[in-house]
Amino acid sequence: MTAFALKLIAGVCMAIDHLGIVLSYRNPAFSGEEYLAFRALGRVAFPLYCFLLVNGLEKTRSREKYLERMLLFTLLSQIPFSLALTHGNYMPGAAWGPLTLTLAREPRQLLLLGLAFALYAGGWACRPRKSWLYMGLCLAASCLRVTAGNIILLEGRGLSVMVTLSLGLGAACLLDGLLTRKQAYRWYQYLCWAGALGILGVVLLPEADYGLAGLVLILGLYLCRSSRFAQGAYVCLWSWWYFAVYFEYGFWVLLLFACCYGLCRKKVWLRGLVLGAFALVSLLLSGGYSYGMNAYIICTALAAVPLWLYDGRRGPGSRLGFYLVYPVHLLLLGLAGLLL
Repeated sequence: MTAFALKLIAGVCMAIDHLGIVLSYRNPAFSGEEYLAFRALGRVAFPLYCFLLVNGLEKTRSREKYLERMLLFTLLSQIPFSLALTHGNYMPGAAWGPLTLTLAREPRQLLLLGLAFALYAGGWACRPRKSWLYMGLCLAASCLRVTAGNIILLEGRGLSVMVTLSLGLGAACLLDGLLTRKQAYRWYQYLCWAGALGILGVVLLPEADYGLAGLVLILGLYLCRSSRFAQGAYVCLWSWWYFAVYFEYGFWVLLLFACCYGLCRKKVWLRGLVLGAFALVSLLLSGGYSYGMNAYIICTALAAVPLWLYDGRRGPGSRLGFYLVYPVHLLLLGLAGLLL
């Protein structure tokens, strides 16, 4: 199975997920098993996108340009995301009107985001980069609320999954630089970038899709990158942890990374022990799963199957088309949901 096939599966599942959300907003009667089926199928997408992100990090010829592309499409995705997936846009009485722009953040958060940008720029020794522009515009978008009448076009306090993916890519690049030393950066650069990521993680991640849990998945897949089996098993572990444990026992992230370390070992019995122990602990902590939770866990874990079948080939398709799928399908869904 090629990378193009993985992208196709992830894109279709993501579109089904978002279609289910829009249909439920437009028609409250669209609920129950129908809604659950759409949302559960959508759970397959995120682990595949995280895997493709890590795989791209290993294969790219320029990590700086890779990060620039992610930041650019994070910026381009925010308005379609806010337009399509803001519940208030589908409420009775929602109507188009004059454009209004307001600040969406408190002064303290604005100062923190400014400091994060300064640290990121300082990491490049203040030499201008395209990523400066893209990051600055992304941070500016996260501080604004733009409405047209009472239709929300941009909501800076509700961020798309692209923010999680971009921060995850930055964290994986930083970790890779520290572990492998492939890039000849100085210690103060790593310190500046780590500070910027830390601030952005505290301010922005709680408001982005998947948030901290998404960052955990990306870093875990990076640490398991030497073994496709380990990456697939980690996705299964993450699905249990995220849906059954994370929201009440977030500190078990440490256990998850311990499992990640165990999966990287060559001893088969250790891998089996890690999988069994984590599944048992998750079950005991969760107190059992509901029907809907089971569906989410199973569908998320199913993402491991195409991951295991991946053969390392790129396949057909353009790189630009892959990036455009997310903002374009959200824009079409949003316009269709509001105008039809």
